[in-house]
Amino acid sequence: MRFLMLPARRMTHELFDGDVARVLLLGNAMHADTPVDAPGSGVMGYLLTMLAQDDGYVVPVGGAGALSAAMAERARRRRTGPLRRRGDLDRGQWGSGHPRSDGGR
Repeated sequence: MRFLMLPARRMTHELFDGDVARVLLLGNAMHADTPVDAPGSGVMGYLLTMLAQDDGYVVPVGGAGALSAAMAERARRRRTGPLRRRGDLDRGQWGSGHPRSDGGR
């Protein structure tokens, strides 16, 4: 249980002597959006490293530029799409642009 709760930085110093392995695990731990000094961050880095070992690292087709372009396009479409109102979200309607029963959009 102690091992699972170790912060990533501490885990790398206990497991590895070299910087290359430490950086690999720390880099993967940072993908969990948890500070590398937070308890439990080490297991996330360890888990993501194991997954990458089995399945490989996911790389967007066309490279990082294609990923950025897709994200920008999605943001552009969301800005120009139908207006989303708080009431729509409360009723589970996600601003589809279809008229509501009360005549609003």
